[in-house]
Amino acid sequence: MNYGTNFDPNMHNGAPPPQAPPPPGVVPPPYNPVQPGYAAVPPMYVPQPIVPRRQYGFAQKLMALAMFFFGYLFMRVFVFEDGSIGRTVFTLLLLLASAGYMAHTGVKPGAASVLAGILTGVLSLGFAFGLPDGLGLLLTAACALCYTYYVYKAYDTGIEGFPGRFLDFDLMRALFAAPFSSFGSVFPAVFSTTGEKNKRISKKLGLILLGLLISIIPTAIVVGLLSYDSNFTTLLDQVMGIDLLEGSAWSHIGAFLLGIPVAMYMYGLWTSCAFAVCRPLTGEHCAEKRKRARVLPQILAFAAMTPMLFVYLIFFISQFKYYTAAFTGVLPRGYSYAEYARSGFFELCAVIAVNGIMVLLLFLLVRRSGRNGLARLYTALLSLSTLILAVTAASKMLLYVDAYGLTLRRVSTLCFILAMALVFLVLLLQTVIPKLPVVPVSLTVIFVLFGGLMLSNTPAWISHYNTTQILAGADWELDHTYFDQLGDAAVADAVTLEKSEQVDAQTREAARNFLNRWERWEKEEAPRLSEYSLNHIRAEQAIKNREPFRGVSLRTE
Repeated sequence: MNYGTNFDPNMHNGAPPPQAPPPPGVVPPPYNPVQPGYAAVPPMYVPQPIVPRRQYGFAQKLMALAMFFFGYLFMRVFVFEDGSIGRTVFTLLLLLASAGYMAHTGVKPGAASVLAGILTGVLSLGFAFGLPDGLGLLLTAACALCYTYYVYKAYDTGIEGFPGRFLDFDLMRALFAAPFSSFGSVFPAVFSTTGEKNKRISKKLGLILLGLLISIIPTAIVVGLLSYDSNFTTLLDQVMGIDLLEGSAWSHIGAFLLGIPVAMYMYGLWTSCAFAVCRPLTGEHCAEKRKRARVLPQILAFAAMTPMLFVYLIFFISQFKYYTAAFTGVLPRGYSYAEYARSGFFELCAVIAVNGIMVLLLFLLVRRSGRNGLARLYTALLSLSTLILAVTAASKMLLYVDAYGLTLRRVSTLCFILAMALVFLVLLLQTVIPKLPVVPVSLTVIFVLFGGLMLSNTPAWISHYNTTQILAGADWELDHTYFDQLGDAAVADAVTLEKSEQVDAQTREAARNFLNRWERWEKEEAPRLSEYSLNHIRAEQAIKNREPFRGVSLRTE
């Protein structure tokens, strides 16, 4: 239509005239609601999908309450006390409750989940020996890792049914993504109500919980009033560890409160797995994520690693006559055993750790293309260099042990070196066998090594080895620090050393002082039932056979 030159805008109520359709192949301009003359069109409403509310049945509520109990128990035996056998009982009870819940809800765990559960129970037996703090913390971390994987893998097998190339993704989801995605779900699980029957059950459970909280103050007052009787307080202290005079009654309240985050973590894991809260992943998704994370060009990574390999070559050549002495047992001139073993030992361990970080970054961040021949070559050279450093460091430590005996730190250091050497050996094999799954094989090697260390009662066999060598004529001197580090495990051997005339006077005196301190501690602070260990029971039997060395030592303790 031709409007001509006398066009009146008012004819169309202020709107521009109709536009002719665009020619074929021309895209019309987008609609602009700000343009004068156009009325703003409200956006179209798109209904969002309704997410159904989680339904917590009686089994879920009971499990949530059980998590509160296990959170309290965790704080008691792992934080407030040196739990020994109590930690083993805690872990086995947690596994039993978890297996019962799975059976009741119809969950059938696969082979990987069952294997992780069995491994959790087996590792927990190491607590019964009464391990020192460092080994106990390491064992606690291993049990926590296995238990979370046990629960997670019972529900989610989308990535892979059995540990393989993407085990690291499974572990990250089990340890972090699943528990924290439903971190607060334990509270709605306890207090939510669906249905008349569940409302009555929840009301009763809430009243029970409220009644228990109310009873804390009057119960504490009654216990305080009845504590005038020594028999009552002794029995109560053995059973519950309650002693108002020392404030440990309040430690139960503190353990319950501090155990709430533990309960939230554990039940969050269960909720996320049962309701599939985390976004499902497959092996293809994980492979794509790993591919996108590899952003560094190969040429950049290899240029950064080449100077390191060149430095290692110069180092091996320059230090050949000194560091290879560790393999022959012949000391270089001017060195004592202590000086030679310590010379460069910790530096070698640090270099091994740096190489581990370098290989990890090479695996995670460097692009892959074709047969990756250059990447495999650099990985092989770095692994071979690390193996040489690890063997050298281990040989130096063995020389030191041969001169001064074993301690917990020396054994732990040797295990660290051996673990790193085995991991780099797996990496070296992977350059020859590209399909070898590095992550699961390396974790298996580490678990077997440290699992054997935990389950072999390390403090006891260290003490037995040193005692045997001293009685056989080794010129070793053991001080009070050595005995204190081994604790209960050293009592039986300290009794032997105290009686023997073949032992030097300083070692006998250190053993005597240690036994006197141990007996005083036993009388003043007898361990509770949860704190007993196999080493402590063995120590009590050894003390009964001890000669009455009760005199004051010539040296100050």
